[in-house]
Amino acid sequence: MAPKDNVDPKAVDPNELVRDWLNQVQRLQAIATAPNPEGAELRQRLAAVQQLAQQQILTLQAAVPPPGGGFSPVAFQTEISRTLRLVAIDIQFLAMTRQAAKHQARQAQLGDRLTQLLNQGQGLLQVLNGPPQEIDREQQTPEDSE
Repeated sequence: MAPKDNVDPKAVDPNELVRDWLNQVQRLQAIATAPNPEGAELRQRLAAVQQLAQQQILTLQAAVPPPGGGFSPVAFQTEISRTLRLVAIDIQFLAMTRQAAKHQARQAQLGDRLTQLLNQGQGLLQVLNGPPQEIDREQQTPEDSE
C-alpha cells in the first residue's frame, strides 16, 4: 500500500481529507490545552497541521457552487490560512512566556484559536457537501403529504 503522503488529493473524498485534518487539529488542541505543554511538541504538531492544510485542505474545490452568493470554500480556506498563521504566532508567544498568569492567558488564547480553526473546518465541510436538498412542495402528490 502506498504512503498516504503520495495520494492524489483529487482521488480521495474531500470530506475524508477535511475530517483527517480536523482530527490533526483536535490532537494539537489536546496538547495545547494540557497543563504545561511542550513547545517542541506543539511546533511539531502545528507543522503537521499546516502541511496537511497546504497540501490538501487549501486546494479543495466545492462540488456544487454556492447558490445565491453563499459561502464558497475559498472564504473558509482563507480564514483557515489566516487562523493557522495566528496559531503559529500564539505558539511562539506561549513558548517565550515566563510568568504563570501570562502563560495561562496565552494558553487559553491558543485554545480559543484552535476551537475557531475547528469551527472553520466544520464550515468548510458543510460548503463542500453543498446545500441540503429541499423538497419541491408543488410536485408532491397527495399520498406524499399524508
